[in-house]
Amino acid sequence: MSANGYFGAELWLRAPFKNEVFWAFNFEHLLYLESYISANLREHKDRSHYTLLEKLPKFYHLAKNREALLKLIEKLKNKI
Repeated sequence: MSANGYFGAELWLRAPFKNEVFWAFNFEHLLYLESYISANLREHKDRSHYTLLEKLPKFYHLAKNREALLKLIEKLKNKI
């Protein structure tokens, strides 16, 4: 994803990750993703398949990607 589908604007907070693209819409979204990815316990109760987290690409959820994604998030935060 390189552009916002609604506005057609380029996403500034994006970076390649393996064969995927990690992205966030804005700084608050980036912090939200950081909080989710860094959590040791990700409880799924009270969440349905309609939440933002359920719509994320699978690689955001995988524990094996946690450390690398957090480093990538830090780089994106420094970009701001």
